[in-house]
Amino acid sequence: MIVNRLKQTVELICTVAYHCFSVVAGRKRKPVVLYYHGIKDGERHGFRRQMEYLRRKYTVLKPTELVEQPAGYRHKTVAITFDDALASVKENAIPILREFGLSAGIFVPTGHVGKTASWDVSANCADKDEPLMKWADIEALGAEGFQFFSHSVSHCRLTELDAHELENELLDSRSTLERMLGHQVEAISYPYGAYDSLVCRAARAVGYRYGFTITPECVDADADPLQLGRFAVSPTESMLAFRLKAAGACQALKDLRHMKHRWFGWAMRRKRDRFALEELCD
Repeated sequence: MIVNRLKQTVELICTVAYHCFSVVAGRKRKPVVLYYHGIKDGERHGFRRQMEYLRRKYTVLKPTELVEQPAGYRHKTVAITFDDALASVKENAIPILREFGLSAGIFVPTGHVGKTASWDVSANCADKDEPLMKWADIEALGAEGFQFFSHSVSHCRLTELDAHELENELLDSRSTLERMLGHQVEAISYPYGAYDSLVCRAARAVGYRYGFTITPECVDADADPLQLGRFAVSPTESMLAFRLKAAGACQALKDLRHMKHRWFGWAMRRKRDRFALEELCD
């Protein structure tokens, strides 16, 4: 418990420092994609505060609008997304988005529509056994202007499938959504954030233009469109944490982890070389 709190405190300090440095240095902010899962009844107040803040401070775009021209928008630009198409999003988030005139993208595991979130056996999963939207809900919200995209068929780890299974998960979910919505579906978010070069190639081959990960990084014009980063957000987190994520400052955590891995690798190589030298001297 103490170690986790210390880690969170250090990460927050580093994130704030990174954000302050970026502001002072005059760095142009890159677009940010935020992602939620469910919005429970008791989380409506927190979600409303966050959406009210975005409406006042940011240009909120649909996901495809943001990624089609990431360098063409002014600095405070975000897109809102939801993974899993949970019914609580329809019940608690959509009315608030309507209230503030905001849109969002929703990623659907098509094989679970109208059923429950039974794919995660972890007892600690907050959304375990929560119901998903029904097809009638998805069609109505799609007609209203909310965007729906693929989240595979069965919400499996795509990196663990063979080539035939992978193609079925990617293609069947896309074709089902297109049949129900009546238009092309261009994007997917990878369940559990599990993807690799094979998954990206397969997604491109069956017609996806965009792939969303859970890597905490901003949208860069030079990035692979099938490896777009997003920042995880929750209605229960502090407004400071939410503001930092919306500003893209939490990308500092990814950079810090990269630096830590590089330092660890350098330290291990140095230790190995020292042992080799000692053996040579012996």
